[in-house]
Amino acid sequence: MQKHSIYKAFKPFLLLLSLAFLTSGNVLASDETAHSEEFNAGEMIMHHVTDAHDIHLMDIGDHAISIPLPIILYSVDDGLSVFMSSKFEHGHAEHNGYILQHEHIFKRDVNQSEDPASQGYLAENLGGIFSGEPGAFIDLSITKTTFGILLTVFIMFFVFMSIAKSYKR
Repeated sequence: MQKHSIYKAFKPFLLLLSLAFLTSGNVLASDETAHSEEFNAGEMIMHHVTDAHDIHLMDIGDHAISIPLPIILYSVDDGLSVFMSSKFEHGHAEHNGYILQHEHIFKRDVNQSEDPASQGYLAENLGGIFSGEPGAFIDLSITKTTFGILLTVFIMFFVFMSIAKSYKR
């Protein structure tokens, strides 16, 4: 009887260990055949951990499936701009004079010519917002990290309210 209770205690750990063992061979085999370059774990982890303006779910062929998050920008020139990150088409398009490059938003410099090849872009400028500097803007967007924090707060609030309600009874 005591032997059975030890197995019950370690059952989740054994299941996770066996799942990790079974899937690691498939990941390594697919990585060796698909890519000729060496696998860099640090680069992959940092790519997935860094903040983004969408939640990437999966790739189907060359098409990325993701959930766009809201972009909220306040500019001295344009005021408040709110739109979804899908307008940037994963960093390949400009929307309302803003572009997304390497998960940072830049604004087209209004003092530049209309020729796209000679366009300059301005970075976020909090001090310029307060001084009224032309072209200054601030990014108040909901990013992947912000969304995760808000989701965690909502889940914790729901759990604690449920526990408080059951405790009251």
